Amino acid sequence: MVSEVIVACPTDVTVRDASGETVLSIEDGVVTTYAAGVSGAVSGDKKVLALSGGPYDLSIFGTGEGTMDVSFTAYSSTGRILKQSSYQSLPLTDGSYYEANLTLENTAAPSFTLSEDENAAGDAFPFTDVPTSAWFYDSVRNVYENYIMNGVSPTLFQPNGTMSRAMVATVLWRLEGEPEMDDTSVFTDVPRGQWYTQAITWAYEQGIITGYGGGRFGPQDNVTRQQLAAMLFRYAKTMDLDGGERATLSAYRDQGQVANWAREAFAWAVAKGHINGTSPTTLSPTGTATRAQCAAILTRMLAYEEPDA
Repeated sequence: MVSEVIVACPTDVTVRDASGETVLSIEDGVVTTYAAGVSGAVSGDKKVLALSGGPYDLSIFGTGEGTMDVSFTAYSSTGRILKQSSYQSLPLTDGSYYEANLTLENTAAPSFTLSEDENAAGDAFPFTDVPTSAWFYDSVRNVYENYIMNGVSPTLFQPNGTMSRAMVATVLWRLEGEPEMDDTSVFTDVPRGQWYTQAITWAYEQGIITGYGGGRFGPQDNVTRQQLAAMLFRYAKTMDLDGGERATLSAYRDQGQVANWAREAFAWAVAKGHINGTSPTTLSPTGTATRAQCAAILTRMLAYEEPDA
């Protein structure tokens, strides 16, 4: 029987079951599963999917311009190749994606078909988990339409999901046009060839990140609110967007929990209005930041720094 499917493509991948529910997504190299019995891994452009049965619909999201190659290989539990298909020089544009249908029940002849979803392109806002009534709707729409943040799948943003430290570095790297960097890192836990390697290298060279010490960065660790404040503050200083404003934190009863290295960053972020307290009297500096909160913070920061017309 089919035990593993390898999809080789340079872009994000989402897998849905026959009912249309997302069971697995891979965004910027991060694998997220939403159902039992499925798993995934990433090795370069290869997405390794542990799937069986089906049928499944697989979306390959388009980003950038040019073309891409996509290949599909199904393996048995003993490692025997059951089926291979490849597609060369597929048009690759922002806002469009390719739909693949995987049927894996037939061990002798699993099927794989790929076609472009012409309805995917355009200006439609795709995320079904971001209702127009949500407080974060405008912010999520802004960061999505400006290619700052992506969804976890073509139809899900996961607003209450947490942001990792690597994700924040990548967002800031995107804001600067994704400058090309060597595929190396000063951190021992940031391997070559990962989706975040160049972003972290860039952020380190710009003085935006420093790591934990001992050569560690913790790319997959959830970013805390004070870490986020520090990264944004250093980014602002590097890009000459500081402005010099500082707020007193005395109104927040947990201000004593703010680390010394993050105090000026929090004072700057509060003064600018980029980061608000989690209540009128709490900053929650060691709490995590959700994807919706990060979208809102980035939207406020970018709007504040936008020059007058």
